[in-house]
Amino acid sequence: NLAPYFQKGLFSLQDLEAVDNIRGYGMMGGIEMKMKDKPGKSGFQTFKHCYDAGVNFKNTGDTLIIAPQFICEKKHIDEIIEKLRTGISNYSKS
Repeated sequence: NLAPYFQKGLFSLQDLEAVDNIRGYGMMGGIEMKMKDKPGKSGFQTFKHCYDAGVNFKNTGDTLIIAPQFICEKKHIDEIIEKLRTGISNYSKS
């Protein structure tokens, strides 16, 4: 039931300049960051900024892999998206 809500939140991040592409299916998504200097650098730096903002996930190269916990509510998805926005925005400023 929450998959469409999660996907809508995920795709709301398309307006961020550092985001190159967003893909998603069900309760899983991938945010591809624009490459910076060399492959994998922007993904890892964004991961660190998002971790500092309070959200943890896996990055593979320049892609951030996002999947909320199995038992979540809309408020948890909102928190994840908000912290992703903060982390990606902080990365863009650095």
